[in-house]
Amino acid sequence: MQVQVSTLQSLQMEAWLSTSLGIAKGRQASPEAKNQLALSDLSQIILRQGWSEVQFSAQSSRLVLRRDGSLALAVETHTSLTARRQQTLLEIHLPASLLGKGLELKAPLTLEVQAWDERMRVQTLRQVSLIKPMRRVEEILGDILSAIQEAFGQKDAKALRLVFDEEALKILSADEKLRKLVQELLSLVQVIQALRQQGQPAETWLVNISGKGKPYWQITEEEAVQSEENRLTLRLIFEPSEPA
Repeated sequence: MQVQVSTLQSLQMEAWLSTSLGIAKGRQASPEAKNQLALSDLSQIILRQGWSEVQFSAQSSRLVLRRDGSLALAVETHTSLTARRQQTLLEIHLPASLLGKGLELKAPLTLEVQAWDERMRVQTLRQVSLIKPMRRVEEILGDILSAIQEAFGQKDAKALRLVFDEEALKILSADEKLRKLVQELLSLVQVIQALRQQGQPAETWLVNISGKGKPYWQITEEEAVQSEENRLTLRLIFEPSEPA
């Protein structure tokens, strides 16, 4: 069997860029809290959160045709990718005096710790179906005309008999004008056959007219990938004490 393969592809992509939110808080030490751990005027807490999301989708179709041009196999592939990422930064500014007495810093000292969590989920679905299509009106009318030409092209007169299946009758009866056209055509064929036979019995030529199209296989494949990432950064910044 000779086949012909054609490919159709379409891509879609949507993206949301990251946004951020910042919050800063400060608190001074009260005179009554000399023996307690308290934040000085150098201390502050900064919280920043940012998130981003990217979505990507693609669709492709592959068609396998028979030698006569009819469809034998259709493969549709749908792919989608969703990636989400959230970042959180917690930054705490503290005085260097919290590290102990006698320690003097000329520049800020930064300690940073990171923690993250990544998750990925993949879903795959494949569906195989046998499609039984209906034929077009043009194809049915073409079969009728071919049968008439073949019958009248013979030297010996033959009685043409057309047998329609249920699908063909439904297609031809769907439109009133088309139904009347077919009836007039068949009546004309009967008149011509009667004139050719001249009262003598003729051999009957039976032709089946079907409204069923050639079945084909349809394969649908869907693949979805979802990725999520959460990242937390804790940053401790010890600020040098201000000169007195």
